[in-house]
Amino acid sequence: MTVLLATSGDLPQGEPGAPALDAVLAERGVDFAWARWDDPHVDWAGADLVAVRSTWDYVTRHTEFLAWAGSLDQARLLNGADVFTWNHDKRYLADLDDLPVVPSVLADDRAGLAEAVAHFGTAVVKPRVSAGGAGLIVVNDPDDPRLGRPVRSHPDYPEVGGPWLVQPLVE
Repeated sequence: MTVLLATSGDLPQGEPGAPALDAVLAERGVDFAWARWDDPHVDWAGADLVAVRSTWDYVTRHTEFLAWAGSLDQARLLNGADVFTWNHDKRYLADLDDLPVVPSVLADDRAGLAEAVAHFGTAVVKPRVSAGGAGLIVVNDPDDPRLGRPVRSHPDYPEVGGPWLVQPLVE
C-alpha cells in the first residue's frame, strides 16, 4: 500500500510528533511519503491512499486547498473533499443544535461582533476560517477596538480576519 501524507511547506516532514506515525507505518510495511499538498509535481493519483495531516496553511489559502482536495480521486482521499468543505469554516458549529457544543454566534461585521460579545460577556472571537488559534482574541468589551479587524494573535501566525465565530469563554 502506498500512502501520501499531505502537509504544508513549513512542515515538510509532517507535524510535531510525525516520527511516531512514520515509525508505525514503517513497522507495518506501508510505503509512505510526506508531500506538500500544493506541490504540482506530486503524483497524488499514484497513491492508494491520501491522508491530510498538517496542511495548516489552508487557513490563508482555503479556496486553493479546497480545489486541490476536490481534484483528487475521492475514493483515495481519507475523509474526502466534502468533509473539508463542510468543516474548514467554523460556521458548522452554529448548526450543531442537537449536540452538546459551546454556543456559537456567527458575525460578519463589527456590529454583529459587538452584539455577540455583549450577549456572552467574556467571549472568544475567532475567524471562521482559522487554525491553531490564529486570529483568536478574548474580549469582554463590545467596544474593543480589535473587533472587526484582522488580528495577528501570535508572531508565528498569519494575520487573519473575518467573518467570525463568537463563543462564550469556557473556563
